Parts: sequence; C-alpha cells; structure tokens
Amino acid sequence: MGISKKLLHNFYSNRAENFKDDLDGAIEYNEFYQEKQEVLLKKHYDKFVAQEQEKLEPIRLSSVLLKSEVKIQVAEKLKSYDEKDIWRRKANTQTQVRGLAKATTDSDKQKITEAYETQLRSLDKRREEYEHKVTASISSKLQSVCAKDEKEQKEKLAKYKVALAESDKRCKAEHQKLEVQKQANIKVFQLKTDAKVSKASKKYETTLVDAKKYSASKVDQKLEKNVVLSLHNLTMQFGGLKAVDNLSFDVKKGEIFGLIGPNGAGKTTVFNCITQFYKPTKGEVYYEDKTGQVLLLNEAKVHNVIKKGIVRTFQNVELVWELTVLENLLVAAHSLFKSNLFDQFIHTPKLKKEEEMIRAKALKVLDYLGLTYLQNAYPVGLPYGILKKIELARTLMCNPRLIILDEPAAGLNDAETQELAVLIKKIRDEYKVTIFLVEHDMGLVMDICDTICAISFGKMLAIGTPKQIQKDPAVQEAYLGGE
Repeated sequence: MGISKKLLHNFYSNRAENFKDDLDGAIEYNEFYQEKQEVLLKKHYDKFVAQEQEKLEPIRLSSVLLKSEVKIQVAEKLKSYDEKDIWRRKANTQTQVRGLAKATTDSDKQKITEAYETQLRSLDKRREEYEHKVTASISSKLQSVCAKDEKEQKEKLAKYKVALAESDKRCKAEHQKLEVQKQANIKVFQLKTDAKVSKASKKYETTLVDAKKYSASKVDQKLEKNVVLSLHNLTMQFGGLKAVDNLSFDVKKGEIFGLIGPNGAGKTTVFNCITQFYKPTKGEVYYEDKTGQVLLLNEAKVHNVIKKGIVRTFQNVELVWELTVLENLLVAAHSLFKSNLFDQFIHTPKLKKEEEMIRAKALKVLDYLGLTYLQNAYPVGLPYGILKKIELARTLMCNPRLIILDEPAAGLNDAETQELAVLIKKIRDEYKVTIFLVEHDMGLVMDICDTICAISFGKMLAIGTPKQIQKDPAVQEAYLGGE
C-alpha cells in the first residue's frame, strides 16, 4: 500500500479517535452534571433545614426541662475546662517526678510528695468551684426562658411539637420543590447532551469506516477474541546483547497478566517496548484500542501511547515532589484536556468545565484509594506504601484500558503487599481494565495473576496459570532454582 493511503488511514483514525473522545466526554460530563445537581440539591436542602432548626430553637429551649438542659450545658463547659486542666495536672506530675529524682533524703521526698498532693487537692477544689459557678450561671440564664410550673411547661411542649410538625412539612415541600427543579435542569441538559452524542456518534462511525477503507495491511492484523495486547516475535537488541529474544504472547481483556523472571531477564525492557520508550529491533506489538481498532504500537510515538489507554508505573516512584498529592493527579490527567491554547489563554467556559470535571475525578480517585486526607500534603516524607498508592492513583486518572505495573510491591512490607493485592483485583473488577505486571514477590504474583509468563535472558520459558508455572521444570530450574 502506498504512503498516501497510510497517511489517509492515520488521518481518519485520529479523527475517529477525537470524535470517540468527544462522545465519551459528553457522556461523562452528563454523569458529572447529574452528580453535581445531587450535591447542589443536598446543599440547598441542608441550608433550609438549618434555618428551620434555628427558628425552632427558642421554642425548643422553652419546652425542655430546666434540670436536663442545665446538665447538658454544664457537661459541655466542664469538657472544655478538663481539656485545659489535664495539662495542669501533667505539669504537676512532671514537677514531682523531677523533684523526686533530685531529692537525696527521705525528708525531701516526703515534702515533694506532700506538695504534689496539695496541688492536686487545689486543682480538684478549683474544678468543683468552677462547676458550681457554671451551674449557677446557666440555671440563672435558663430561668427566664424555661417554664416555671408544670402546666406552662406542658403548654410550651405542645407548642413545640406543633411547630416541629409544621417545620417538617415545610422541609418536605422544599425537598420536593428542589427535586422538581433538579429533574427539570437534568432534562434540559440531557436533551443538549443527546444532540451532542448523536452528532459525535455519527461522525465517529463515518470516520471509522473511512479509516478502515484506507487501512494499512500491517495494521489490519486481527487479534484473537478477547485479546487486548499481542506481542509477535518481539526482539530488543543493544549492540551485541539481546535483552528480549523472539518473545510472543497474548494478554486477554480483563485479566491480570504477570511477567516474571530473574534480574536481567528483560522484563522492564518488554514494558519499555510496549510503551515505545524503546523501539523494538524486530517484531510487532499489537493493541486493540477503546474504539475496537487494532493498532501497531511500533508506529506510535511514545507521548501518544497514553492517549490509546495504556498507562504505566515505574520501579522507582516517579512523582512531582514540588506538587501536592492532588496536583500530582491533576497533572496526570493532561491527556484528557481537549481545550486548546486559545481556551487556556482566555480561560474559556470550556476550560473551566474541563478543570472542574478533572478535579472532581481526582477527588473521587483519592477517595476510592483512601487518600483524601492527604490531598493537600506534599509527597516528600510520606511512607513508601502511600507513594506507591499515589502513583497507582495517577494511572486511574487517564481512563486506562491497560495498566502496566512495574514491580508495584517493591519496598512494601507483608501487610502493605496484601493490601495491594486486594486493591489490584478491586481496580481490575471495578474499572474494567486489564492489568499487566512485573513482580519479584512470588506470593503476590501467584495470588492475583490469571496468567503468568516466565522469561529468562529475554526468552520465554513457560506461559500458563500460576499452578502450571509452579510445576514447570524449566521455571523451577532457571527462576526458582530447581527442586
């Protein structure tokens, strides 16, 4: 096929991918808009309820029994007092300890002990006096608003119940009003979204047909059913050294695929060839993207691989240490932005919408991984297990289809490794992604992997289930040291 047809194929493939992104973006923003409406509804309703409670407070206060209200308010005051008093008692104890350490005679020790006990009695007396003072003060204030006899108390209690019922009716009416308003907003937005989705869908189908019309023969490779990644005779040579030697295997959709081998076996080199950090000396790497097209990754530029849905982590943690945890996730989502330089320059509504969506997505990922409390923290000084989680969180920001993990358990203790195993399975199941990992921790590999490929000196030794790999004589000899 001529060069012109290849260029046309690439042109229409890129256009199809852009229209697919527009389609996915419209659907994703529609979901985000509905979630946003839910948040706004709750915010308005909570504000309304708070205002209602504020109106009811004087009536409630006048309807409660004096003794019970006094006890509650006194307890709150004493709690605040005790938080400060505990430091006085600790200081007194430390003074006694230091004094006893320096004392040389029994007489001195007795004096220090007596002074300590005298101070404790003084603190107890101060607390008791404070409690009496506060009780008297609160009782005096509440006398003016609380009922003076049982009959008046019952009347005010009945009045409070009526006011409470009326307030409850107003809250329900306000909730219904806000719900109707929310549904109306969503309906209008849904109509606009459906129009955008329909337009983008038609353009996508048209350009996809055109791309297939001008498809290059070597890109027209058909993968087996449910295969997302396929290596055909992959070879990577550095001078006279073959780091990867004629390696072939398939990675199925939705599985956890493990690549194992001794140090220097060529595992990370395989990853670098897949992500095009290295251009293979020989062989092909085929990949089915989110549009269902089979791509020859050999022809892809390294900075465009992430746009195909392939993301990876590294052996060493690669975070931006000058940015917060949240900002590290936002940086990872750069490939999702559709805004151009003009949008960035004048900060258009389109850019603001994208920024809002991506920030919400980052917060959602942090919450999913239990890292919300660290969103404003800097990575420097955080535990290594947390840093690994942050790096994993960044992969989820890119709408991945295939996640490549390079020794994710390196540097983790047993508890962290066990937690990682559960997390990897959870991500695979809930995000509907395929996971391809290199790992030296055989416990982790055997526990989570569906398929394992063992290599040595860049050549395949065996491929199969964990049980098959454990029983394979070549693997036992080359990797596990034989029987």
